[in-house]
Amino acid sequence: MKIAIFYESYLGHTEQVARRIRDHLETKGQSTSLLKCSEPASERVVKNSDAVLIGSPIRAGKLHKKVIGFVRRNAGQLREKRTGLFIVCLAGKESTPEALAEIRKYQEQFVELTGLAPAVSKAFGGALPYPKYNFFLRYIMKKINQKHGGDIDTSRSYVYTDWDAVRGFAEEFIQSPVRAKGS
Repeated sequence: MKIAIFYESYLGHTEQVARRIRDHLETKGQSTSLLKCSEPASERVVKNSDAVLIGSPIRAGKLHKKVIGFVRRNAGQLREKRTGLFIVCLAGKESTPEALAEIRKYQEQFVELTGLAPAVSKAFGGALPYPKYNFFLRYIMKKINQKHGGDIDTSRSYVYTDWDAVRGFAEEFIQSPVRAKGS
């Protein structure tokens, strides 16, 4: 099966997740392509793929606008294929009722904004790369995490991704049903 993995990333963590998914799919004998949603060849790659995975980070409670634009531009073709969505966000690191509700909100936001309901959808814990943030974003992220009892040492980065869950998602996607036409 030819699987295309499209993503956007602000500071590189969603790209790392996409690469791990690609690597796992390839160990299972799948043929893959990995591209940013904004790459010019993306429409051609969608057309030539059997299945498509889409990855988006969350920033300020919103999916990446280039991901939404990509899905809207390719909606007709994507509805004909097996599709999956992975979201990378800080809420993905927890399994509290509040975190799960936030993740559902992002998944529903995706469907509402794009009209595409992926066969599988999963959220993964993101990262806090404090040293990569500008002063203002570092300050805001520290305050948010302080309020929630999270990590606040701004001299280092934190990664909250469960890499076993990422591999499990890749497996689930391979086994997911092919989407019905027009769904």
